[in-house]
Amino acid sequence: MAQALLRGRPLMMTPYQLEQAMLVHRVTADGYGLASPTGADGDEIGRHFLALLSEERFRRRAEEFADRHRDHRPQRAVAQLVERIEGALT
Repeated sequence: MAQALLRGRPLMMTPYQLEQAMLVHRVTADGYGLASPTGADGDEIGRHFLALLSEERFRRRAEEFADRHRDHRPQRAVAQLVERIEGALT
């Protein structure tokens, strides 16, 4: 998911667990993608995919995310987190 957004690609999501549903809520509220409800049939999923591909707002929002986070480096984020944890333990 993060890699798709970091590349400016909108998301199509189907949550199966509570944590996923919470994440889907945030992604859809921020306009980064769409969600199909668990148990959606093929027609409904197809409609969501079509909307995701044809409505420019999703691509635009995902590209804005990518631009905002273009300097993100996972290794650097991990190193910063380790430093904070070590600082809190000492």
